[in-house]
Amino acid sequence: MTDIPFVQQQCLDPYRRPNWRWERAQYLVDHGRYYSSKRDDTATGIAVKYMREVARRSVKGHKRRIRSPFVHVDRARLEFEATNGHRLEIETRMLARQSDTAIGYQLNLPPETVQAYRDLFFDIQDRIDQKSYIVHLINEFHPSRGTNARMLMQLSAYFQGPDVIEPWMAFIKEGWNGEDLSTERDRLRATIAIIVESQQLSEIPVHYRTLARNTSVLLDSGSPRTVTAATAFSHLCSQIEANLPLPATKLHPLSYFTTHENTCLSREKVKSVK
Repeated sequence: MTDIPFVQQQCLDPYRRPNWRWERAQYLVDHGRYYSSKRDDTATGIAVKYMREVARRSVKGHKRRIRSPFVHVDRARLEFEATNGHRLEIETRMLARQSDTAIGYQLNLPPETVQAYRDLFFDIQDRIDQKSYIVHLINEFHPSRGTNARMLMQLSAYFQGPDVIEPWMAFIKEGWNGEDLSTERDRLRATIAIIVESQQLSEIPVHYRTLARNTSVLLDSGSPRTVTAATAFSHLCSQIEANLPLPATKLHPLSYFTTHENTCLSREKVKSVK
């Protein structure tokens, strides 16, 4: 497959990693290779230019922020690498099929940053309906292995939609003390705690379809226990966004990199990369 362009290889690879563009760019930079428009796509070229810009600034000892064309790529990288950042929620919302604009609104991030994250670190959009790929490769779920709250939340969001994310994130961040059931929020966390604990019982093998079916009963987006005023408003906004031609709600491809800088990619020396 060495004569096939790298992008096409990734399209054919059933085990493609979601951050394949970033890994490809890292390989090119580490080995002194150059971005090739014949073998790689533009997003990979942007990542290569960003990495070399960061390396140049590091050598020169610059402490100022990265140049403006790379601001969104830089912030996306920070979110991907941060221990306590938005990475988990960004990826979960992408699995729930939310748009870059909707995710940016929920997490107070520029939509362009979310788009950069999707292109470079979580490229699953063309395979979002391939359940086996999402469940087993991206979520890493397997009936014979243990599960955790992250895996269960992402499965729930993938099968049931974004309305279930808020209570799951509250549980992951705050946990549950096992006593207080006085509020709806506490009762939701208690329900999720039961789900998580039940899926960790090794003597009860659970197939992911059974898991999805059971989860939908407890955290279905149509249940009065999960639909709050905030989620109802969010759903209404999503409907408006889908039906009205609002210019700010849909991003053009590669919006995280300016048109002027995109033309500069042609100046990158092109070599055939094997």
